[in-house]
Amino acid sequence: MNTNTIVRLVTIALAAAVALPAMVAAQPRKEPEPRLELVISAAAVADAAAAAAPDSKLWAGAKPQTVSLQPQQFVEPFQEKAAVASVQVRALRDEQRLALLLEWADQSENSTIGPAQFSDGCGVMFAPSGTPPSVMMGATGRPVRLFNWKAAWATPSQLAPLAWVDVVPLSGGSGGPIRPDTAIYATAAKATTGGWAVDNPVSGPSYPSLVEELVAEGPGTITHKGFAPGGGGSWKGGRWRVVLVLPGELAATSPVAFAVWDGGQRDAGSRKSISPWVTLDVKR
Repeated sequence: MNTNTIVRLVTIALAAAVALPAMVAAQPRKEPEPRLELVISAAAVADAAAAAAPDSKLWAGAKPQTVSLQPQQFVEPFQEKAAVASVQVRALRDEQRLALLLEWADQSENSTIGPAQFSDGCGVMFAPSGTPPSVMMGATGRPVRLFNWKAAWATPSQLAPLAWVDVVPLSGGSGGPIRPDTAIYATAAKATTGGWAVDNPVSGPSYPSLVEELVAEGPGTITHKGFAPGGGGSWKGGRWRVVLVLPGELAATSPVAFAVWDGGQRDAGSRKSISPWVTLDVKR
């Protein structure tokens, strides 16, 4: 073995020794074990949709349950540390609706999406009754339903009036205020709006509801289904309060899991804090 060969082998060995700790650290870890003994009880009310406002007095009658969160480290990319340690959950239900109030600590309100800017958000996932599938979006043949909220989303009533120049920069500013979500479809500018131009349901400037409904059968299969009846959030004093108003057929005892995104900590997509499966108890 000549000197050059020995030098190459030593170099390769040193490089492997340096890379190995990083490779080990990047390996996905075990997902959270179910904690079905932890129960969130839904209180009965006459109209759960009336609790859509996070500061509704109806929430005073719902018992809070604290659910611990951990970093999602089952599917890459993931965070090494959970940005949010726990979420407090309350539940209300009537004959047609289920409403959830999620609260968590967050020192900054992140409600804008842009270069290196990420939105705060939260979500809840429902599994069929019985032994739940993987908390990472279910499994093949064992679908889950998800409902997500993002601080950066807006309803049409929350959008400020825009002028043509805001939508078509070269228009010279002619014309008065417009609603681009309707007017832009009659202009050539539609082709410049990315996903909105091809009618992506979550690429527009506003949404029929601030709570998106999705389905999944495992990581990488998440699919848009529609929008939930309603919901919204408010940030005050370093704390988010977010309400999700959901379809009534979900109001049954079932496993549920929660996720929270902290935009200030660059959470997005699979970079999030997640809970194990816990139990939602709805007695009629």
